[in-house]
Amino acid sequence: MPQCTMRVMLELVGLLMWLNAGSSVGALYPPPAACLHQEMIDVELAIAREATAGTPNPRRFRNHVYTCESGETDAMHARRLQNVSAGAPFREASEPAVTPSRCTRYEKDPQWHPNKHEYLWSAAVLKGAGGVSGIPASRSVLYGTAYAQQKIFHSQHPKDCTTAKYLVYKFGTWPGMGSHVHIAGQALALAIELNRVLVWMPDHDTFPFREPDRCPNDFTWDCWWKPITHCPLPGADADVIVKEVVDDLNVNLSMPFTSWGQHYEFYSEWVLSGDLFGWNTVPSHFSELLHCSPIKGTHRHYWWRAQASTYLFRFNKRTRRDIDDFKRKHLVKHRSGAELGADEPASSGTGKGASVPSGTFGAFIRLSKEKQMEIQGGKGARHFHAMATTMVALQAGEPTHVINNHIAECTNRSAAFRTGELRRAVLISADSNTALDEAMTEHDPGGALDGWDYFFTKHARSDVGVGRMFQDLGRTQTMMISFANLELMLEVDGLACGMSSNWCRLIDELRMTVGGRANSPFVELSAGVGRGLTNCGNAAEIEKPLGMRNRHCYLGRP
Repeated sequence: MPQCTMRVMLELVGLLMWLNAGSSVGALYPPPAACLHQEMIDVELAIAREATAGTPNPRRFRNHVYTCESGETDAMHARRLQNVSAGAPFREASEPAVTPSRCTRYEKDPQWHPNKHEYLWSAAVLKGAGGVSGIPASRSVLYGTAYAQQKIFHSQHPKDCTTAKYLVYKFGTWPGMGSHVHIAGQALALAIELNRVLVWMPDHDTFPFREPDRCPNDFTWDCWWKPITHCPLPGADADVIVKEVVDDLNVNLSMPFTSWGQHYEFYSEWVLSGDLFGWNTVPSHFSELLHCSPIKGTHRHYWWRAQASTYLFRFNKRTRRDIDDFKRKHLVKHRSGAELGADEPASSGTGKGASVPSGTFGAFIRLSKEKQMEIQGGKGARHFHAMATTMVALQAGEPTHVINNHIAECTNRSAAFRTGELRRAVLISADSNTALDEAMTEHDPGGALDGWDYFFTKHARSDVGVGRMFQDLGRTQTMMISFANLELMLEVDGLACGMSSNWCRLIDELRMTVGGRANSPFVELSAGVGRGLTNCGNAAEIEKPLGMRNRHCYLGRP
């Protein structure tokens, strides 16, 4: 029996037992999609044929956000468009009927190339995946990205700013950048839903990423990014609402908000009825697009996070120059067997900046004291060994499970590449000295990555966390470390990290959009049950059978 069909049956049995015990249903989380086993086999065979011919199809996503995680065959793609008007899994009753002809307007993403003057990422990011062993680089982009980026841009750039309505967002004070970006993205969602223009609260001296020496008159993201709108700050007579950090972004239309857990429970009665526009609600402007899409109904909010992060995370020219300078000075190559410190520059010192070679893997490792329990094994465990052995299998062309069993919902052994298509090279993005040291143990003689090339940025690290780095290194240097490592992780053609981390999710989101790597392998190594992947602190969810809990609430945690 196919793995995903068996899982659905077990979860239904668990639900019946739970109901017979007298439990209240409330809003039940949907079971995994019942992918057809033969279709999964067909996709895997198609991927193998395309890899052999060197002509990858951009619809072979091999991605956790799609209903069948290996993507679509041409026949599946055609059938999805034909059947869309008859209804789709997780389609809400309020969504309009859609015809196949209307869906074609959203089918233009696979080769979407961001405007390099608007999205100031490195050339290595924008070229897409591949370019090894004579196989040309190609881009595979998250469904709906071209349309969504255009829609967001138009919403934030009205023709007449004097008649526009505004949502002013005030930042929180915590130092986690990934969390800040995701919450700002939900402020953008609320602004679009209310037909308002999002602007930052000016002169906000508690903004944790402010840098007075760099931007003495701007304590917002505009110090680092392009402005999110061309409109000036609204005047005294403008129609303005102000929202502050997390709780204030939950808009209740008919009842008071009382349960903290409901913030990210997007299958609660309040969200489904339209009474709550919460952390994980997607602007209704995109309902038709998502109804047409192959994206899981349970991952629509994750799709939105990717779109919002892509729009917000557009470096300004000064930041772009500083990232190039940092990469040129600090990106190094460490050969197998060499002592730590015996590194060579990854750049000649000329040109716009250093990049990792095409076909390189990337591993984001978190072992600082505040983050070490997010990853499998936690404190003191050799969790990088699991990443390393999976990367070795992929580089050798072996069909490999690449999605954590807590996340995967169907058989996913389709991540296989021809030998030589991926290099024996890995970028190490380590948040602490402990993390870098652990990665180096696999580089020693006899280690899983013995003989591989290592790349990493050489600079001071803290085992305490980013807040300490702000103190020790200064905000500008710490921001360049974060921005440069984020960009380098978008340049790699295979990703390994833990989805319970906001930073890992941000990397995943951006690699699927500006990075054009939606079909590149993703080795997911979160800590799993009990570490934030399944219950997410919601007591109501813990009471449900494991199979009926919100399996993806970690994707919605800011």
